Amino acid sequence: ISAVGYDLYCRLLRGTIDRIQEGVNLEDLAKTELLDPGVDLLLGLDAYLPEEWEPDAERRLELLRELSSVQDSADREAAEAMLSDRFGRIPSEVINILRTYELRARLENHGVTGLSWKEDRYQLEYRDRVSIEAWIGHSEAELRPIRHGLAHLMLPAHISGPTEALSWLESLL
Repeated sequence: ISAVGYDLYCRLLRGTIDRIQEGVNLEDLAKTELLDPGVDLLLGLDAYLPEEWEPDAERRLELLRELSSVQDSADREAAEAMLSDRFGRIPSEVINILRTYELRARLENHGVTGLSWKEDRYQLEYRDRVSIEAWIGHSEAELRPIRHGLAHLMLPAHISGPTEALSWLESLL
């Protein structure tokens, strides 16, 4: 987990389990790609589970695994309710985790493969430019292509900082 990060580890594990349940033998499994690349997010936000909440690292990892199933606002609200019941007040770092998981699922539906915060804009990696332009076309957002599969998503002038930028991005989705 420390070598590849928790999120990638979970995706690798999930892919392996799915393939084994489909009946793929171990030799064939070793020859195939196990990872659906998903969406790589670097949002410039603090997003973690505080050690004060759960001192046990294994339990924190298990909780992150549970939270990683958040796909939409209903899932996010259910996760917030569960966390609130279990731990009380939810700190902003944990809210950011939930926002990140929901954002990942929503961006994946638009063919986005990566999103990185770059001080005053997002760098957007994507598979299908038509899908991206259809999504962004109706908004005040400006997409500046850099090369095939990579563009800058320019923010409105009144947006400053990654937290405001994330709220703006969520409103586009």
